[in-house]
Amino acid sequence: ANGGVGVQPYIEKTLGAEGIKVAILGITNHRVPNYELPSNIPGLSFSDPLVKAQELSTALRSTNDAVIALTHIGFTEDAKSVEVDKNVDTNMAKTVTGIDAIVGSHSHTNPQSGYGEYKYLPSIVADPNGKPVVINQAYRYNNTLGEIVLGMLAKTGGGSEVVARTGRYLAVTRQTAEEPDIKLINAPNVTPPAKHHTPL
Repeated sequence: ANGGVGVQPYIEKTLGAEGIKVAILGITNHRVPNYELPSNIPGLSFSDPLVKAQELSTALRSTNDAVIALTHIGFTEDAKSVEVDKNVDTNMAKTVTGIDAIVGSHSHTNPQSGYGEYKYLPSIVADPNGKPVVINQAYRYNNTLGEIVLGMLAKTGGGSEVVARTGRYLAVTRQTAEEPDIKLINAPNVTPPAKHHTPL
């Protein structure tokens, strides 16, 4: 995607007193131009998500303690679905190096039942180097939060490394209380109108 139109391919954050550095990749569906009006996506390009994930992971791995991919490509292959192909979270985990965790969407995979050989979500899938990657899903329609937990351990000489991975899914309903910090992040950036004083 093109940063000039307000979309960034990744962000980097430094978290906590320990200064843990995290890169968060934004990986969307390469098929968006097939079903989106060109007028809705001017200036944006949609490349192979697995190739882009490897490119970004390679560029960011050495300067970050953890790499997380937020995706909209689908959980795993499903021959019955016209919405997913081989570019899915499970294949990303199997073929891309340097990613610690994936939180995905698009396929509407129910975390209570998983899909196919993946009976539980989150799932752990080995990357090409045998390193575990935790994958969770956000299911659909804002009814689920896919949460991941990464256990970090300080490394000799500085920095941290991921030594444990887990997660859970959280059901979200209309009765779920909003978290104040998250609400503040998502609040519209609206400047209140200037106050005008009318002379008497």
